[in-house]
Amino acid sequence: MFRFIKCQRLISVLLVLGWCLVLVLPARANVTFFTTVLQYCNSYRVDANTVGMNLDGLDTENPSFYLMLPSRRNNFEQVLLVGYMAAGQAMARTGLKLKTIHVTVWFPKTGFMIIMSNADAALVEKLRQGKIESHQFIRQIEWNINGED
Repeated sequence: MFRFIKCQRLISVLLVLGWCLVLVLPARANVTFFTTVLQYCNSYRVDANTVGMNLDGLDTENPSFYLMLPSRRNNFEQVLLVGYMAAGQAMARTGLKLKTIHVTVWFPKTGFMIIMSNADAALVEKLRQGKIESHQFIRQIEWNINGED
């Protein structure tokens, strides 16, 4: 009788762990994408973390990736380009199809000033492949600049 109770507890624990893995698996599916973005940003010395990343609407027609990066006032364009290139590299490596990529740059030392931009994934892919240059890309993205001092 003691062995039966032990086996029953083991089976219960295994079932609970199995359900936990099933529920956590969709959340872990984006780890490769986020890791690729982090590696690319870190290689260009741009501080990035997974807290500032979000994949939204993967089960809809318009999936989007949101990335928030800190910057200094004088290198925000470089940080924007690194953010878009990182997202493009992650899309190419993981095969994840996105429609829109949103990159937000914030300036930690200026109170609360942010620059929000978004670009179509096809435009980001052209930049990644070298079909357009960075200055052409910067002109074609959509800008929204907000600031409070």
